[in-house]
Amino acid sequence: MAKDKMMKNSWITFLILLGSLVGIEAKSRLLTSTVINQLQLIPKKNQQEDVATIIGPSTTAYADLTISNALYIFHHTESAVPGDYIALQGHFPADAEVGLRVIDQKNYILLRPIQQGDGIFQTRIPPDLRLGQYELFVKSATLRSEAKYVNKPVPECFNSPQVYSGASMVIKGRDLMMPGSDLTPIIRFVQQGNGSVSYATYEPNGSYGFKLNIKAPKGLVAGKKYRVFVNNGLGESQVNDVLTAIAPATDYYQLEVGFHANFTAAIVNNVYDLTTDNRLKTRIRAGDAKTNYRDVIQAAIDQANADGGGVVKLPKGTYQCTGTSGTGLTMKSNVILEGAGQDATTLEYNGFSSRFLFSQASSSTIGLANIGLINRDAADETAIKSAAGILNNDVLFIKNVRWNIGVGDRVFVRGSKKVIIQNLKATQTKVGLGGPLRVSGCLYATVRDSEFSLAQAVQFVNADRYFIENNKFIRNNGIPIDQGTPTTMHIVTNEFMSNSLVAGNSFLVDNGSIARIAGRDPNGHRTKVRNNDGESIICEGGGPKPPFLYKGDVTNATATTLTDTDQRFEAINDSPYVSIIRGKGMGQVRKITSVTGTTLTLEKAWDVTPDQTSVYTTFCFGLQNVVYYNNKFENQQRGITLYKAALCRISLVNNTLINSGAIDLQPTQNIRNSGKTLQFIPVYDVDIIGNKGSSVSDPYKGCSMGLQLVQNKIPLTWGTGCIGLRMKGNTLRQQIPNQLVVVDDDYYPSFNAYMTYFRKTSTGKNPDSYFKENGVPLILGTIIQDCTVYNAEKPVSLGTGTYYTLIAGIKKINSAANTVFEKIPVPVPGTPAPSGSQYTITLP
Repeated sequence: MAKDKMMKNSWITFLILLGSLVGIEAKSRLLTSTVINQLQLIPKKNQQEDVATIIGPSTTAYADLTISNALYIFHHTESAVPGDYIALQGHFPADAEVGLRVIDQKNYILLRPIQQGDGIFQTRIPPDLRLGQYELFVKSATLRSEAKYVNKPVPECFNSPQVYSGASMVIKGRDLMMPGSDLTPIIRFVQQGNGSVSYATYEPNGSYGFKLNIKAPKGLVAGKKYRVFVNNGLGESQVNDVLTAIAPATDYYQLEVGFHANFTAAIVNNVYDLTTDNRLKTRIRAGDAKTNYRDVIQAAIDQANADGGGVVKLPKGTYQCTGTSGTGLTMKSNVILEGAGQDATTLEYNGFSSRFLFSQASSSTIGLANIGLINRDAADETAIKSAAGILNNDVLFIKNVRWNIGVGDRVFVRGSKKVIIQNLKATQTKVGLGGPLRVSGCLYATVRDSEFSLAQAVQFVNADRYFIENNKFIRNNGIPIDQGTPTTMHIVTNEFMSNSLVAGNSFLVDNGSIARIAGRDPNGHRTKVRNNDGESIICEGGGPKPPFLYKGDVTNATATTLTDTDQRFEAINDSPYVSIIRGKGMGQVRKITSVTGTTLTLEKAWDVTPDQTSVYTTFCFGLQNVVYYNNKFENQQRGITLYKAALCRISLVNNTLINSGAIDLQPTQNIRNSGKTLQFIPVYDVDIIGNKGSSVSDPYKGCSMGLQLVQNKIPLTWGTGCIGLRMKGNTLRQQIPNQLVVVDDDYYPSFNAYMTYFRKTSTGKNPDSYFKENGVPLILGTIIQDCTVYNAEKPVSLGTGTYYTLIAGIKKINSAANTVFEKIPVPVPGTPAPSGSQYTITLP
């Protein structure tokens, strides 16, 4: 291992960003690693020979190998085509072999290591191997690990837990279909109980690798449950969710989700026309824009609910709904409030101290359709008024609604089980209360084809099975801002989100050609107005109060527990996880199910039981199984920032950022709460693929893609904080001369680059805070492949703490001759210069 080195360093930031590499072209530092250094054997781009990727066909049949509990793979590249570079991390020795078997073959091949060390192996799928589902395993003599799969479909969830015969629905996952192939997905339904099989119809329009549009099979039996299997042409897997079949129903409001059937014919056809219905004791006059009809509308809602459900219909015109306190309208079960169109019927409201529209758990099924809503409260009103509080419902839809929230607070949807918001056009005119929409703690929530004009974020929080698609999020520079009050200026916030899809959205600017910069002037210098916010998409992992943070040494462990006698773990209220970040079992992640004093109990047994050499950390995932696909950002201060948030299986694919900064991942090693809380937030298995960033016409900032791992005022690295980052097929275009990229307010701006680290150093006087190299990988096993960079002074930047980085096929246009540029810490005077990235190899 390298000698310890001391550096003046008030804090340390490790980056992996696409666009500027400073350093070395092909540096293979052997030390404890085994690196294939005959680079002439590595095929150059466009060569078809696979002599360097295959050691040779095995003479031993796959079936003759014995699974050993001494060999495990914890992380691996899960999607790859022939010619792709892949990485494996786990529990295996530095001289282990890796075998690959196409699943319909009896024998396997051995893959030649490009870089290899204890628990890490990087190699290449042979370019002339046919596309298939591959089994990977670590091998030693006749022993092997359990197999891990490449290109296996991973269908995670549906957009509705209910389905009926012939209904349209969506499956979200990964590798549901293979790009560039003519293989057609096959979707098989199996009825629980009798095992009868039927097949859904695949709808190619709008389908891609992360999303399948399908029509359910005919003949589904209402009341029965169905398991669903997806075959991507290479193999088959079961969807995690189980579907419940319901009776076929007409989709009266074209909601296109299975649970629309809750709005039955009995509800939809029972219409209470507020101008003519004799069942109502009082009615309204059509087009009367002066009378306060709050009580009349509420009475109609109550009547429809009492009669078993119905549609309360407001005709064309403008109507008043005013009060002096409390709530405006309270929605009830099985009631839809509907106008004649979002631009034809307008309901103006003001004077309510709580919220305008309200519903609670007892109101199980509600809808709002074809209406315009305007908050007429004055700008100097002091009471905070929510536009809506829709809490703990079973089913909710909002369709074709124009909502001017004005100076009030957001539309707040919390705890509902099935939500569809479609063609909502929401605007706000005041900063300080929050953005126009917050959807929190829901299941199966879809927000699509909507438009938000905002100064503060639309929030999706505690989110499971969310589909955020084809919306416009418009940062409105015309909304006045209090220059003396710091204000958060995000556009979309994702917090504690899982199994979700954010796709096809546009992030735009209105009332100005470029976003106002929160906390910076046009030259990028800090101002006194606000902190440096302004991310278009942000996940902050709980912000100032991240839950369940512990870090320590393992005292002992069993198959399903971990004990640290130095801790007293708090009760769990969220969904915390524990990860081994150093020592035996490093790379394992397990969900915590219960806590007893000093012991954590796990949902699933360890593959490799930790021991007293092991260091652990606990956290809640900020994002898990989330896809950001084909979103477009224009003239934003910042792009996608996943900040101090634990990440697992995140895909950022085919997004476009024009003058919008970075795709920026920022996990952390930090000490909080005056030294009482040790925070270590890791990132696992993130793909940044096919994205485009351009800052050619940006007046003050560049663009980049990658990861910064911040080690804040701590001399030693506690453990490995990033495993399995892959950047492939991205393109960056820089302005001339290159400008710095705005990252976080407290951290030094980064260079334009594909990056795996950035470190800010200082000349502080406290030697205890100087960084000391201890040989622990902070970022492990990164692959940067087939990326393009224009006009870059530093195409790729790596830094100390980045271990086993494989770079291949970088295309440089009008850029620095060198590919890799290293950023190393400033050494303490009189000490040797610290080393940079460890075990880095650059291939043609």
